[in-house]
Amino acid sequence: MLAPDLIRVRASFSKPLPARDHSWAIAKEEWQPTPWSLTETSDSITIATAEVEAVVRRAPLLIEFRDSRTHSTINADEQPMMYDARGTMDKLMFDPDAGVFVAATKKLGFDEHFYGLGEKAARLDKRRGGFVNWNSDTPGFVEGRDPIYQTVPFYIGLQKGAAYGIFFDNSYRSHFDFGQFSQEHIWFGAEGGEMNYYFFYGPSIKKILGRYADLTGHMPMPPMWALGNQQSRYSYYPDRMVEEVARRYRQEDLPLDVIHIDIHYLNGYRVFTWDPQRFPDPTALMDKLKRQGVKVVVIVDPGIKYQPATPGAKIEPSSRPELARKKRVTTSTIRALKKVSFKSARMAICSFREFGLATVCSSITRCPQRASGGRLASRLHGSWRRRHLERHERAGGLRRSNGRQPARRS
Repeated sequence: MLAPDLIRVRASFSKPLPARDHSWAIAKEEWQPTPWSLTETSDSITIATAEVEAVVRRAPLLIEFRDSRTHSTINADEQPMMYDARGTMDKLMFDPDAGVFVAATKKLGFDEHFYGLGEKAARLDKRRGGFVNWNSDTPGFVEGRDPIYQTVPFYIGLQKGAAYGIFFDNSYRSHFDFGQFSQEHIWFGAEGGEMNYYFFYGPSIKKILGRYADLTGHMPMPPMWALGNQQSRYSYYPDRMVEEVARRYRQEDLPLDVIHIDIHYLNGYRVFTWDPQRFPDPTALMDKLKRQGVKVVVIVDPGIKYQPATPGAKIEPSSRPELARKKRVTTSTIRALKKVSFKSARMAICSFREFGLATVCSSITRCPQRASGGRLASRLHGSWRRRHLERHERAGGLRRSNGRQPARRS
């Protein structure tokens, strides 16, 4: 019981809960003591605050949340919390070796609606939808594509004007099914880790969001210039193009406070670098725009690109490695990639990311691969081919050498 309207549910199935209780998603760890009462019967335990009652059934283990004043059900388990020890969910998992599937199942109200999960190419009401939370670089996405860039494992349920919230604090690849295949229940789960979620009670949505911000952190006050007109697109380069955009805004007497620069300012899509050809003097560019009253925001990706040296390449010592020339693709590298037998399009993309080389695409299209390799090659043709490869080359450091994604993300 963290607050009168906030309850944490945590369970570990195969081993004791770790002594160190830490999450990068939680901002507030110290809470004022909350008055609560405990009532036990032969088949249940009830823990109550001034706003919420948590009724825990002993056998089977089911949790029900009630309004303390009316004793009406807000949210209730439809089945006990689950731990897939037998591996029956392996086909659904991205990497079955990363962990064991855990899930919670909730009863689905007749007129219950669901909102949240962050950035989703779906309708506002998520009822009857199924979603995966796994941040993905997906340029050119359309409605229904899932997952995309940003995912937040928090949703709000609303029924008959009363709302509750659930924040599933688990950094593994997670799934949310809001009645996609059932008219009786919804469920959420993850491909590893603990069953660890926070239950918020409103009944107003505004109250839930306020408490959620208390738990996960409040947004800092933005600077005044961030409230001005910001110009952003994919993408402005070289530096002369950025200057021209600012010049044209001033020429047309249009307000301009900020310009955003996308990935093409980077040297080989490495974070914290500048391309020495496209942006030879970033300081001079920033100073010039500053004199015009224009701020600059540059994209920073949440990962460090790893690009090993090409076998036999000469190592060039430099006091400024961020400006080092990009490695050239050797014939042996392309020849080696041709020999790869891709089991799926996903593995092919992971291999692209591992090599971090856009120029191998021309070799892939000529490679006599069957099934997925051929389909992937055909997908890479078209007007968006260059952008697709640039995005995935930029993500070169986000894959292991075996082509799988890391099990955990913070």
